[in-house]
Amino acid sequence: MVRALKAITLIGATLMSADSWGQGGSIRSWVDSTEVVQDRPFWLFVEASGETIEMPQITQGEGLVINSSRPQQTTSVTIGGRRRLQTIKLSYSTMALRPGEVIVPPQKARINGRVLQTEPITLNVLPPPEGTPPRPNPVRAWVSEPKVAVGEPFWIYLEATGSEITLPGTLEIEGITIDPRNSKQSMSFSSGRRGQGTTKKRGFYAIATRPGKITVPPIEIRVSGRTFETEAIEITAEESTVASVPPAQETPSAAELKQDDLVFIEMDINKYEVYQGEPVLLTKQLWRIKYRRISSGPYRGGLIVDPTTEGFYVHNLEPGAFEAMRGPWTYEVTETRKLLYPTRAGSLRVGQWHWEGIALINRHSIITNDKLYFELDAGPIDIKVKRLPKSAPPGFTGAVGEFDVSASLETESVTQGVPLKFTLTVRGWGNPDAIGAPEFPELAWASSNKPEATHRFLKRTGDGELQMAKYFTYTLTPLKYGAATVPSFNFVYFNPKSEVYVRKAIGPFELEVLRSGEVAQRLVIPSGAGIIERNIDILAEDIQPLLGLSRSIDVNRPSRVALPSVLAAPVLIYLGLSLFMLRRRRFATNIALARAHKAKTSGLKRLRGVAEADEPADALYRALIGFVGDLFNLEEYGLTSADVTREFENRSIDPGLSERTVRILKACERARYASQELSGDEITALLSAAKACMNELKSSKKKARRS
Repeated sequence: MVRALKAITLIGATLMSADSWGQGGSIRSWVDSTEVVQDRPFWLFVEASGETIEMPQITQGEGLVINSSRPQQTTSVTIGGRRRLQTIKLSYSTMALRPGEVIVPPQKARINGRVLQTEPITLNVLPPPEGTPPRPNPVRAWVSEPKVAVGEPFWIYLEATGSEITLPGTLEIEGITIDPRNSKQSMSFSSGRRGQGTTKKRGFYAIATRPGKITVPPIEIRVSGRTFETEAIEITAEESTVASVPPAQETPSAAELKQDDLVFIEMDINKYEVYQGEPVLLTKQLWRIKYRRISSGPYRGGLIVDPTTEGFYVHNLEPGAFEAMRGPWTYEVTETRKLLYPTRAGSLRVGQWHWEGIALINRHSIITNDKLYFELDAGPIDIKVKRLPKSAPPGFTGAVGEFDVSASLETESVTQGVPLKFTLTVRGWGNPDAIGAPEFPELAWASSNKPEATHRFLKRTGDGELQMAKYFTYTLTPLKYGAATVPSFNFVYFNPKSEVYVRKAIGPFELEVLRSGEVAQRLVIPSGAGIIERNIDILAEDIQPLLGLSRSIDVNRPSRVALPSVLAAPVLIYLGLSLFMLRRRRFATNIALARAHKAKTSGLKRLRGVAEADEPADALYRALIGFVGDLFNLEEYGLTSADVTREFENRSIDPGLSERTVRILKACERARYASQELSGDEITALLSAAKACMNELKSSKKKARRS
């Protein structure tokens, strides 16, 4: 009976899997336990399977907060026949806000062109245990300076930690003017055993309008479905000294220009608490007002002291200059940036930046100008550096940051004894000098050397954040012929955001080693040599013996076919040359035919350079769109996936082949314009699919031409 039930269950599961594969796909959601505690994070899992999957749109339930901004994701692919089944599993950090029964609503996703939804989940939410301390306030507010001068700018900062955070767009405070055009914003993410969290920070450019005590009242911020208030802040505003400036009718605004508006400096970092080796971006800015009768800058003898960076490994970035508005005034901003990598744990300090300069105000006087001297200071800035966890796995070489890792072989087929390159690429946000080469596996079929390491910095598309790329190039020399494998090995790094060590599996890689063309020298004995003559003495390896033959050597007479062949050879050569020139003229006059002829070769050549490109998604898009343009004689520049769809419909291309090709182009377009970076595995899968589409499109056009 038990065996029968197991058989029925197995058959049912198989039928369900077959139905999921062949028809509409599937989607499901679940939690580890339906009994949860109020205000304690737990994981909501959503899994979707199908050939084409659009990411689920998360529906928030009453009394529930689902952090949908950065879910954890795993993807697996199963290939059967010509079909490719994807399975995407998403994990969302979730929290119940009240005790009692709470419903997780159905979650929807479009799979294989149909909208599917999960079943609702009923949760039993328990109140927090007695004696549990109240949750700390997830919001706070502070000011850059507790004492300010009237008319002097300062910053009011708000910060909130949680999920689904809504910060106010502006502030209304009596005695303070907020400039909505000038603001600072930043966002960071963290992940741990208790779920995921987001920290948002916003700075407001403020100016005190009256002297005396000014109170910044409590500010409401909505976090994780609830409204919290910051604590009130009290600042002291004092009268400021007004600069001697040109007449009012010549100022660009009705606002009164103050001395502190002429020149000022700012220094800031992007993180105040980091792990050892985690990069910190230090930014220094010198702001000088842009006005035709005021000039400013350093002067001879003026002291300029850069901030000290003891305890950091420093990488200087290229300086920049730009114009920016601050209030009603336009400024020339000179910006310098440095990447700081903490070399030890503890409290480290970026020292004070001191700048001395002068502003000259021209009052149309031949004798003299008004001079204003400045002594400005910014900083110091303290940074808390945490030690890396001691449980470092084998293979960790000191890489700290967020990285994507990919690798490629120079070729899939090589001749025995001919060296080939194996390149490992590490891209991300970290210190390239602290990234060591992973331990390369020993190869029984080849020898390998220590890798050559190079790196460079590049800008991430969209937000302008600097990334680095480091390349390790191994030289492999095949010693044996036959099928060969570079086995899988790991690249290990520490991710400071998730606070865990990460292993990235690399490989395996398959290739074919061809037998070398060298043939060993052999002693050839004529068949006519006698038995006695076969017994010889070898004097040396480079001296061959002279053997006598038992028969005489006769003249080799030409055969009856030789003479006609010699006479016909010039005619055949002339005909072949004529055909070659005719074909060459045909390609020269028929551009469409020439482009179609070279389309596949050019397309596959461009595909081989995708993995090492700075932007793989853009390179893959250009390779595939260029192939389509060459094959059908279309203008490549400006060609989009929508244009390709229409062109395929007009040419009656197989709908399945058209859909697969356009799907690859759309995936690349999303990565290029929506800042959705493709992983190394996704690039590899898209490359394989693009190569198959190129072959099928070429064959399809040949069949259409013949018919």
